Amino acid sequence: MICVLHLQGPSNWGGNLEGIRTLFRAMDLTKFQPILGGPRSSGYLGKFEADGFETADIPLMSRWDVAGLHRLNQVLRYRGIHLVHSHVRLSDWLGGISSRWIGVPCVSTLHAPFQYTNDLQLLRDGTLPVYGWVLRNLVDHVITVSRALRADAIRILKLASDRVTHVVNGIDPEWGSGAMDSDLVRAQLAIPRRCPVLMHVGWFGPRKGQLDVICALPRVLEKVGSACCAFVGDGALLQQCKDNVRKLGVGDSVRFLGFRDDISSLMRAADVIVLPSYCEGLPRVLLEAGLMGKPVISTRVDGITELVVEGETGMLVEAGDCGALAEAIINLLLDQKRARGMGEAARHRILSNFTSRQMARETEEVYCKVLARRRVTVPVSASVTNR
Repeated sequence: MICVLHLQGPSNWGGNLEGIRTLFRAMDLTKFQPILGGPRSSGYLGKFEADGFETADIPLMSRWDVAGLHRLNQVLRYRGIHLVHSHVRLSDWLGGISSRWIGVPCVSTLHAPFQYTNDLQLLRDGTLPVYGWVLRNLVDHVITVSRALRADAIRILKLASDRVTHVVNGIDPEWGSGAMDSDLVRAQLAIPRRCPVLMHVGWFGPRKGQLDVICALPRVLEKVGSACCAFVGDGALLQQCKDNVRKLGVGDSVRFLGFRDDISSLMRAADVIVLPSYCEGLPRVLLEAGLMGKPVISTRVDGITELVVEGETGMLVEAGDCGALAEAIINLLLDQKRARGMGEAARHRILSNFTSRQMARETEEVYCKVLARRRVTVPVSASVTNR
């Protein structure tokens, strides 16, 4: 059995961690034993333990966290770890150092564009060259969740093309199968049964485009009439979004739902999912929307264009163009037949090209390639066991 330690830093629950949990559940557990390492204080280890997976409390809190690095070295030595798989920049750095120290290979997944600060400014402080050095010298192989991200890693971080692999971001085909009835959800949210519902799911930050959705709302309400926009999530930009809703006088048509665990039920009650991001890897929320048979309105950036087929499974606009965003929303909310057709096409596309099983098998292929270089043999499984 090959033990793989997945490393995550201090983080709130979101698409990144949901994707790691999806990978754990889809892996061939007769070959690989996944373990999640990260700070217990962040709260996410418990979700993996509830699924029956092993975890390790590794308090990686900063780039110079000597205590966390020491704890990581202990885990690698005494828990029989064969391979480290890091998932955020902090764990790439410390995981790479520790893996070299102990003598096990390291794989990194790039989940999102790496060349921006939290407020979407390009990094100009020398961080990118250093990060490129880390991935070139401390990490054996890099996985990217989109082809666009792979191209950027090769061009910007100067990674060798044969050490970067695009692995599809996948979702469990059964995700959302237990979602509540749409009418029950609407009743809970005090939304009339026939009122068109637009929904945005994501962390409230500059790159997710919530402010653009709010900017588009007056035009949408002018043309559509009765409509509701529901925002799901939390984050630093939440109060500014609430302030803008108040200033525009559209508060009666907006619901701020906070962080929720019942995303599939909420999506079932929506007519259109909107995500006008400024940069993305390959956003999980669009996978979820497609699987739920919902059309999406998003932007022509990064991996989104690899997921959404414009005019077939959704509509795409330029990032920051609130006028075009408003028109796209109006078109789909007023043409329910077209919207339903796009949703059906989106579901078919997800089930054909973006499944968790495909993601797991492609990830396992990378593991086998990296381990073969170290002459570590991966056992042949008698059967495939998924959780």
